Amino acid sequence: YCVKGLIASWCEMHGIMVPEPPPPPPSPITDWRWDLLLGSGLMNGGSDQSKGDATVEKAFVCLSDGSSRELTNLSSAGEICKIDSLSSRMDEASDLKNRPPELHARLDDELMARFEKLFSDLKLSSLRVQCRAAEEIWLLTKVDAEARAYLGVNGFIPALVGFLQTAINAEDVEAQQIAAAVLSNVAIDNNRNKAEIVALGVVPLLLKLFNTKFPLSTREAAIVVLLTVSYLDENKLLIGSSGTVLHLVDHLDSGSNQSVRDALTTLFNLNIFTGNRLCMINAGIVPKLVYLLSLNDAELSGKCTAMLYSLAFLEEGRSAIVETENCISVLAEILDLGTLKEREHACSMFLLLCTNSFQHSCLVLREGVIPSLVMLSVNGSPKGKEKAQKLLQHFRQQRQKDCAWYMNQAPCHTGMSGSGGHALGQSNKSVWSRSLMRKGRNKTSFSFFRRSISFAFYNC
Repeated sequence: YCVKGLIASWCEMHGIMVPEPPPPPPSPITDWRWDLLLGSGLMNGGSDQSKGDATVEKAFVCLSDGSSRELTNLSSAGEICKIDSLSSRMDEASDLKNRPPELHARLDDELMARFEKLFSDLKLSSLRVQCRAAEEIWLLTKVDAEARAYLGVNGFIPALVGFLQTAINAEDVEAQQIAAAVLSNVAIDNNRNKAEIVALGVVPLLLKLFNTKFPLSTREAAIVVLLTVSYLDENKLLIGSSGTVLHLVDHLDSGSNQSVRDALTTLFNLNIFTGNRLCMINAGIVPKLVYLLSLNDAELSGKCTAMLYSLAFLEEGRSAIVETENCISVLAEILDLGTLKEREHACSMFLLLCTNSFQHSCLVLREGVIPSLVMLSVNGSPKGKEKAQKLLQHFRQQRQKDCAWYMNQAPCHTGMSGSGGHALGQSNKSVWSRSLMRKGRNKTSFSFFRRSISFAFYNC
């Protein structure tokens, strides 16, 4: 739509006629207007058409795009009856397709009978039979959204939750993993199923799978279910208040690469709800996020910086960021070398830290962030530029206050020796002088600062 609008605007500006869209491709047979074919005026056999059931040598079919196509060798009127039946079935399929999938899943009778048999198997007492039925459901729902909708409206989710409960009570690891996999499949792209799964008490059951007596693969299967259902806003509070945050945070440095990504994405989803942030801080998420940032993984870094920025709105979050070893240094590196969004988040975090505490300002300045801020204020995103300019302005105002304080205190030191006064001046200026250099950490930003030194000092 946007591209069409741009093309139309350009053509109007240059006085050129707007081109017509290309003709649609030939319609498949399912788009043919069979009802028009069966009408009285659209079968033109001419002299080749005989009475009764005589052979029709030629017929012309009106297609949905308005054109016609010749059909030949319709052996008898019986073929026309078959076409009529085909037309009716296609009309029914079209009507079903236009209905909401949550209400009417377009499944054929054979598949529905198959699902009914699987539903009966899930109700049996044999765990092995339930496992086979669940595995087949997993295969059927892997790529079929209509099958997932059918299961949701026909009572399969309570049966699957019961199967998970049975597997946990029996301590059958294979059955637990199968149940978790099926539940995660059923919840994909279906908010109704997500809500029902959580409402039926799946989260407390999944918490039992984090028991150390179960293998790591079982915990990873439980995380996948939590990840899937956490995309629904209504589930975020229930999941966050259930105690799963602590297990997800602990998993950030102990699982496989994929499961760590799943756990981080789940926490990222839960972090959107403000009430979950304090739980994450108390669970010790900040050191784990700093560790993931140090891995220099692009996918992980984006989520980690976004989460740290949201946590920095809380006083507890700012304290955790400052108290975590190397956190300020890692964020300074991201401010220098990260993507535009990561640099924006890092600058926003520093702005929250520095405007709420003078001690935090000193810590940030010791990392030599001034050149990176100057570069961001010139080459960053619109929001990044705004944040960088505000932070530079804050540092300028803070330095002016320090200079005014030093001038007011100068008469008190007139009796001091020259070397003592010089030492005092150097002490007050040491933090600001260190802010102009990155201690050799990033030569690119420092070279920019040297080339544009007048601009840099003007902005600092």
